[in-house]
Amino acid sequence: MRLPRMTTRRWMIAAAVVAAGLASWDLAGRRQKYLERASTMAEEEYGCEITILVASDADVNACHILMPDGFNPLAAPLPADMVSLRDKFLYFRQMRTKYEYAARHPWLPVQPDLPEPE
Repeated sequence: MRLPRMTTRRWMIAAAVVAAGLASWDLAGRRQKYLERASTMAEEEYGCEITILVASDADVNACHILMPDGFNPLAAPLPADMVSLRDKFLYFRQMRTKYEYAARHPWLPVQPDLPEPE
């Protein structure tokens, strides 16, 4: 039995199939990388949130009942020394949102990260 001849059309189809496979593999890897970054940013955000809760002597249960999204440090009055911690919290929240969006749209370019607040 003879193999079919590889015409130009068949070579183009084969190249397109290989390219589509490689592109989907690359997008899956990018998505995974962005999800890992978003998870890291969420952990940092949560650490800032807990520190603000402890430092401001807030009632954790009341905060979670009043705000279903969790504690919102923008709504709580913070001492002057806690402002930098609030800025870090907002930075990590912004970065988490950015990387969650990037994970949902891995074919789009991602802007470089802003410097972390001090």
